[in-house]
Amino acid sequence: MPMEYKKLPQSIQQRLGQKQARIDEVGMSSANICYMKIWC
Repeated sequence: MPMEYKKLPQSIQQRLGQKQARIDEVGMSSANICYMKIWC
């Protein structure tokens, strides 16, 4: 798991883990995900 994900709450880590392949594929950073209000 990328280091930046370890700073997030466990429930968000788990959801990111489930979606990690798709997120990596489209090249989104965790900051962009948060900005777009998908996860937080």
